[in-house]
Amino acid sequence: MDWKEGHLIKIPKKGDLSKCENYGGIALLSAPGKVFNKVLLNRMRDAVDAQLRDQQSGFRKD
Repeated sequence: MDWKEGHLIKIPKKGDLSKCENYGGIALLSAPGKVFNKVLLNRMRDAVDAQLRDQQSGFRKD
């Protein structure tokens, strides 16, 4: 698996498994890809936090 790619694994739910809506999914990512995503997220968070007011704090970490 390439570090930029992930694999989507389908997980069956209850019901008729011949229908797509009866499946959920989970993405499996590579370890280097996860590290890269975390570094990128932290850099983006710092830049975005500098632009947003304190009143715009919903769903953000302290």
